[in-house]
Amino acid sequence: MKTLTLYLLSGPYTSQCTDVACELAQKALEKGYRVNLFLYIDGVHVPKKGQRTLKFPNVEERLEKLVQKGLSIKACVRCASARGYVEGEAPETETDTFPTTQYIEGASITEIYAFPSWIKESDKVISLGG
Repeated sequence: MKTLTLYLLSGPYTSQCTDVACELAQKALEKGYRVNLFLYIDGVHVPKKGQRTLKFPNVEERLEKLVQKGLSIKACVRCASARGYVEGEAPETETDTFPTTQYIEGASITEIYAFPSWIKESDKVISLGG
C-alpha cells in the first residue's frame, strides 16, 4: 500500500491550505493510499473540537469523516502545548501521546519525532502552509 504524508503548518480558515490538505487526503484514501496528516505550528488548531463556522466548510466535520476512512492525525507537542492543547504531564506509557480533550477523536498530540518516521515510510510527502 502506498503512503501519503501531509505536513500542515497553517491553521483552519486562514488560507486554503487546510481545505487542500483535506481534499488531497480524501482523494488519496479513495485510491487506496494510507494517509498521514502531521500538524505543526498553527496547523495544531485544525482538529479542535467545537468549531462553529458560518460561511466556511467545517474542518472539524470533514476531518472526522476522513479519520473514519483511515486518516491518521498527529500534532507536534511543542506547538500544541504552546497553544494550550496539552492537558497534564508527559505520557508515562509507551503510546507517546499527550493528553487533550480538545481534539476530535482520532487526532493525537505526540513528539515531533513521529514526523521523520512518517516521512521515511511515505511514498510522497506534501508540505502546505507556512
